[in-house]
Amino acid sequence: MIPAHLRHPRYWSTWALLGLLRLVAILPFPWLLKIGQGLGTIGFHLAGRRRHITLINLRICFPEFSDEQIRTTGLQSFQSLGMGFMETVAAWWKPQESFRPRVTLKGQKHLENALRQSKGVLLLSGHFSTLDFGGALLSLFHKADAVYRRQNNPVLDHILLHHRKRFSSQPIEREDMKTLVRRLRSNLVWIAADQDPGPLHSVFAPFFGQQAATHTSVSRLARMGKAPVVFLAAHRTDNRGQYLLEFFPALEGYPSKDPQQDAARTNKLLEDAIRRYPEQYYWLHRRFKTQPDGAKAELYRRDD
Repeated sequence: MIPAHLRHPRYWSTWALLGLLRLVAILPFPWLLKIGQGLGTIGFHLAGRRRHITLINLRICFPEFSDEQIRTTGLQSFQSLGMGFMETVAAWWKPQESFRPRVTLKGQKHLENALRQSKGVLLLSGHFSTLDFGGALLSLFHKADAVYRRQNNPVLDHILLHHRKRFSSQPIEREDMKTLVRRLRSNLVWIAADQDPGPLHSVFAPFFGQQAATHTSVSRLARMGKAPVVFLAAHRTDNRGQYLLEFFPALEGYPSKDPQQDAARTNKLLEDAIRRYPEQYYWLHRRFKTQPDGAKAELYRRDD
């Protein structure tokens, strides 16, 4: 049932778009990926500022790449994001079981071992283009609480929560630390905490050879929730719709007494996963905008 306040005429365009997406979701899954790839290509050529940020990030993280490789990977990253958008559309309206033949699990024993050792487990991942769809695939095998960010558009926020409840035990707003810690003590909780958090609640740790402001929330949550941390990499292994969910061993001696050391460990796990499929990471984010000297980075300044 749609809440009355979301039926206001100012939201009709959003509802119309959602209706169109629901019709598109009827198409075969490989077609949806092709559409997403096309949308990403268009976005790469039209989104000048985000394209600029993407290319700068890639130059910072892959200095060994030629200019041609940087631009190709940048284009592929936009295409991957477009596919990720259509994967989310598919997850919302296609039968969940239809995705089971598309997913391969690797290292599942690591998650199972952690679940046997503790009532709760913190499942750590990153902002890959498969992030939302990865949650749908994970739910075929394990139900997890999912940490989310509230959307500015109330209709989108309503729809996102509605559909995420299909795949997660309980969506948790990222600022609701009390609920997060309470659920972590008895549940599997999935979190992606790899974007620049600003100077507060962060430490500087290496990421692709650069000092990057890194969340301390992962180690704090692990400590407060008394939960082991298992890293999950969710990747698209081809453009026809095959996926890999890879679980890594629970971090030993984590959290330590050194938040910077903890941040360096999680950054290294993320970096290794990104290097395998660099085009599938969310490069549009200004990952290095916060600098150790407290100044805003000039890295993303445009001359045009």
